[in-house]
Amino acid sequence: MGCTLEITASTGPLSGSETRLIYLQDCVKFIFKSISEPFKAKKVWPKYDCFYQLLSLLDKELEGTLSNLEHVIANGETVNENFDIFEFSLMRYICQLNAMFIQAPESIVNTPSLLIEDPQARLIWEKLVGKEVHATDESFLLKVWPDLGKEENSHFKYSNEYALFEYAINFPRDNLITAYKWHCLNSQFGPFEELKANFIRFSSTGGFIGVVNTIQAAEILAQESVGTTLIRFSRLQPDNVTFTIKLNGTDPEPSSFRFKHIGKVVKEQLGVSSWQFINKSLDLSALKRVYSSTQYFKRNQPFHADIKEDEEYETY
Repeated sequence: MGCTLEITASTGPLSGSETRLIYLQDCVKFIFKSISEPFKAKKVWPKYDCFYQLLSLLDKELEGTLSNLEHVIANGETVNENFDIFEFSLMRYICQLNAMFIQAPESIVNTPSLLIEDPQARLIWEKLVGKEVHATDESFLLKVWPDLGKEENSHFKYSNEYALFEYAINFPRDNLITAYKWHCLNSQFGPFEELKANFIRFSSTGGFIGVVNTIQAAEILAQESVGTTLIRFSRLQPDNVTFTIKLNGTDPEPSSFRFKHIGKVVKEQLGVSSWQFINKSLDLSALKRVYSSTQYFKRNQPFHADIKEDEEYETY
């Protein structure tokens, strides 16, 4: 949704570092095309604070990516998996801009809640945030599930599960929860009534390992037995998750399939007699180390979008 990226075809085997640079190059071309075409068509940019805030965040992300790339080149370093966070973040920003503004029909630009496909998730956004509001802040998660923030529920307040849940909806971490991000989370782990249980299940014990692209997925599965599956964010379609499966021991490239509704996919088997998920899960400490080396934890973006006044909220 709002995201159709064409990948440059390679002419021969490439190293992981070379492939990562090609992915980044294609991503930047996609951003340039998305932004430049409306200018050429003299399209009027929408007059919403969220639109310009996302443009500003995208600009900062591009600057940070360039700065880190210059550092890597100057020091002769390898473009490894720690660099993948930049491309994922750039893709998330441009996909948000496309889905809510640049490529969106006027109905969604004016009423962003229509972007949210899950009916109950849309109803919650309209009640807690508003039909015509594009974004809110990090407190949204606790308004949806107030029990996650209560001290007596210390398992969630202090555990990795809750911190990772917050990360999943607020990636890239910018204190800006948009209707698009909320749509993506429900599309990936929903439907809404199963969202919380699905996310906790798959992120803690079910093989979901988050921000991992095709290159790193192949590197991880190379050490695993045939049939092992890992689940990750989709870099090409952010409202999907990608299942990457090691189908045989001779082909170094595993097979990947993009789906919505992770719980439904696992229940329906899809021709798999039994899922053999990798014995790995999201690592919050590792994620923080990656974040600390980029722009995310260094910037503290103020939140500008309109938020409804605090009121009593129901628990969903």
